[in-house]
Amino acid sequence: MKSDWARRHILQRMLSRAEGLIPFEPDRIHYYRFGDVLVFSAESTEVGGYVGKDHVDVDGNGVLLYDGTPLMPAPARSGRWAAALRTHLSSMKTEEVFRRVRGTYNLTYVDGESFTAFSDYAGYTPLFFLDDDDVCAVSNRQLLLARVARCQDNIAFNYAALSWLPGQANIIGADTVFAGVKLLQPGTYLQSTAEVTRTVELPKVWDGVRAPVTPADYDEITEGLLEHTRSMSALPFQKLTMSLTGGKDTRLVLGLAIGSGLIDRVDDTFTYGREGSPEVEVAQHVAAVVGVPHRAQVTNPEQFDLEKAWWRLRYHVFRFEGSVCPWDGGGDPATTSILELHGWGAAALTRAVRSHNGIQLTNLSEAVTLFANYQQRTDPLDVQHLDVTMAQQEAMRSTVESWYREGRDLDDLIDVLHMRNRMPYWCGILAANTYAMSRLFPLIHFDTAKAAFRGGSDQRKTCRIHFEVLRRVNPKLVELPFLSARWDPRLDPHLEAAGLKAASAFKPRNEVRSQNMVTWQWDFLDQGWDEIRAVLLDSPQSGLFDIVDRDRLEKVMNDRAAVVRVTHAKEILSLLAMQILMTGQFIALREGADVQPAYLTNITDLVCDSEGIRLRRTSPEECDLPTITFEIPAAGLLRLRIDPTDRSGTFVLGRVWLILNDRTIIVSGDGRFGLTPSRQVAHRRSAPRATVYESLGTDPQFVLQLPAEGLDINGVDTVRLHVETASVRGGRAVAYFDSGHGMSERWKVTTATPYLRPA
Repeated sequence: MKSDWARRHILQRMLSRAEGLIPFEPDRIHYYRFGDVLVFSAESTEVGGYVGKDHVDVDGNGVLLYDGTPLMPAPARSGRWAAALRTHLSSMKTEEVFRRVRGTYNLTYVDGESFTAFSDYAGYTPLFFLDDDDVCAVSNRQLLLARVARCQDNIAFNYAALSWLPGQANIIGADTVFAGVKLLQPGTYLQSTAEVTRTVELPKVWDGVRAPVTPADYDEITEGLLEHTRSMSALPFQKLTMSLTGGKDTRLVLGLAIGSGLIDRVDDTFTYGREGSPEVEVAQHVAAVVGVPHRAQVTNPEQFDLEKAWWRLRYHVFRFEGSVCPWDGGGDPATTSILELHGWGAAALTRAVRSHNGIQLTNLSEAVTLFANYQQRTDPLDVQHLDVTMAQQEAMRSTVESWYREGRDLDDLIDVLHMRNRMPYWCGILAANTYAMSRLFPLIHFDTAKAAFRGGSDQRKTCRIHFEVLRRVNPKLVELPFLSARWDPRLDPHLEAAGLKAASAFKPRNEVRSQNMVTWQWDFLDQGWDEIRAVLLDSPQSGLFDIVDRDRLEKVMNDRAAVVRVTHAKEILSLLAMQILMTGQFIALREGADVQPAYLTNITDLVCDSEGIRLRRTSPEECDLPTITFEIPAAGLLRLRIDPTDRSGTFVLGRVWLILNDRTIIVSGDGRFGLTPSRQVAHRRSAPRATVYESLGTDPQFVLQLPAEGLDINGVDTVRLHVETASVRGGRAVAYFDSGHGMSERWKVTTATPYLRPA
């Protein structure tokens, strides 16, 4: 907290707003304060199928919070996770922790009155931050920052960031849809102190010299991925499921699960799809060949419920904070908790935008042309205002030119942009906000991703790492067909050398079309078109029409037959999500079983009881003040001075006394009499055992009223000064002494708990 407004209001805003923005049922809720650092955290120790998984470690000096599934070295996993992470951070640099801790996670470490925050290199558990004149705040929930940390009651939106959703179906850049809230870019850590906030670059997988990847390198990559997958077996989960599709990514995960032995802990292998889905058909075939039980989780149009689809869409906007195109549908809030082995994360190992697979960028002009319409044609329905579309294309052009000026390979930029934007803003937000379903990602592995970039873009275009690892762990999986794909022809010599033969693309019974692959989107458009039209066109005050042209949108909505492409449908769904977000029509619900959370806090003017938690106004009469102690040199003491804090604001003084060996001398019994304050101290009110003061600057002083001749310390070995004090802002407490040569600064103590403590 930087401003007086923040110190007066943020805690109360946390208490009144934060818990309503939690998207899951917590069993523990934490409120802590360390000087000017306030901490709010909600956790479930059994979220995502885990048992007894803690997320918070706290002591008198600070706290560590994490989210996701960090995979630490084996000895660390045997203890409490948060404590183990804190041990890492206290014993090594942030950069080393970033490299050594695997998995998908974010963490925030508060140490005194500073904090450090970062996420995994892939951004699959993203963090967001807000840094303005009042606060520097970080959270894994954007809505918390927008509703609690900003000095305004209404949510303010960033229309430029929102426009990326219809424009590219994905936010691009650091700005989020909420004004002032930014993505903490993966591969960057945030460090905030009382004096300064800065972001620091961490190692990137795309940095480094390009060099061929050798067979020995592929052996090392394979063993690294197997060890990474094997380490997941030690996690404390009850049930593990595995998603299987017709593509290369889940095929590789299946191979790693079999090769590492993790498959023995998989309880359910399944595939989502519509009835008759080719995706389900090919997954069933692959599972049958390798002897893995498989379940088809299918729907059909007759089961489609339009009213429930609308409800899910509104819940989706809250759950994922209006930051992703709701193409996935979201689903219902789950009441039970599971853990899923998932194939996401391979975008760092392959060509992220598959339509760019045949492209080799050689000059700046080619790159600028390509990135004007990066992963799809910008604004496929052609409804955005022209200046909005031009601003997006200019942002992409600027990014390309900056990359080019750094002397980097333009062909790498296709994949780097995907990692910096698509992975945190799509995969990350979706993965991190399904609290009852946690996911494990065997393909998110820093060293493997670095090798994928070291080998150059051709290695990623051909899925060379997928091929080399699969042929080492389970050659049979190399030869089985994929849906609508086969191994790149450039891998044919390697297939032949390994004695393997690539199958042609799988031939399903039904045509491979979007309408046959997805489970709800086209049904929703077909059956809900009139209501969709009304929602989009009849809320003129939402801000939507600052982004899109109403007349052109109305023309589109008058012709359902023209919306035939996936990109068309995505833009309609994105516009709906934006409208729901900006008009506040989202539904805030929690996943998990309803439980009464336990409240944990070091803020001792918070009252916790059966009614919850609330702020209690504490008077000096009720104070049980902490005591700080100064050791004074055993020399003639003519004068003593104490500065209870070095910050402006309210503080309290209680008893002040000296102990000379075994002799006690009471200087003040109430924090007022026996003390002479300086001009920077204003008296507010008194009680029998304490006095409330206001520090008008940063140097409030009290001179102790000692005998004129000073204290007789003949034969005294130790002199201790004890002061009961607390400050709303913490700071330093300093004692000065004069033994005949003027005042001398001797000892400093930072108050550990700068709060009034109710008795």
